[in-house]
Amino acid sequence: MPDFLLFARLSSERIQSAEETEKCEQRTLEAIRKNCPGVEWKQSYAVMGPYDFLDIFTADDMETALKVSALVRKFGYSHSEIWPAVERKFHRKLIELID
Repeated sequence: MPDFLLFARLSSERIQSAEETEKCEQRTLEAIRKNCPGVEWKQSYAVMGPYDFLDIFTADDMETALKVSALVRKFGYSHSEIWPAVERKFHRKLIELID
């Protein structure tokens, strides 16, 4: 299954307390489990910069990844981006195939 990177930024209303942030995260994950049963979370990070979180997950296809992004936005994140990702060794193999 393809890997995807999810960058998310909390809305200012969601960062009022750690408890509310945790509740928002749990509601989001429950909705993803219900609506996207094939999605598997690999890692989650809090990051500094324009985003608050970086999550790495696998999904069956781009449509499912887009659904994850929509659910993340619906449950309280003000912005999210999904980027497809491949391992560097796979990328090198692709480059070798180019004439």
